[in-house]
Amino acid sequence: MPAAYSDSQDDIERRRVSRTIFVRPIRFFLQPNTKDILTGMVLDISPLGLCMDTNRLLLEGQEIFIEGSLPITSQTAVVRWSKKMNDSFFKIGLELKR
Repeated sequence: MPAAYSDSQDDIERRRVSRTIFVRPIRFFLQPNTKDILTGMVLDISPLGLCMDTNRLLLEGQEIFIEGSLPITSQTAVVRWSKKMNDSFFKIGLELKR
């Protein structure tokens, strides 16, 4: 996974709440009750969402189901944006569902 990333000033100013750097592995599914586990690395987190790196392309509007004990209010999130970082990884912005 990429070791570092940075947000542009425009990205930071668009956020409704500030994010906290929070680097931790994440496991997620594209459908509930499936054994097809995908992985990534959380980069930052807020009460409303998170940013992660993953080797899986996720599309804007796609719903994912998060496994595990991240300090979040929902285990379901919606992809708000996706950016290809290199041939192997994508940076994904997620909004937690309420």
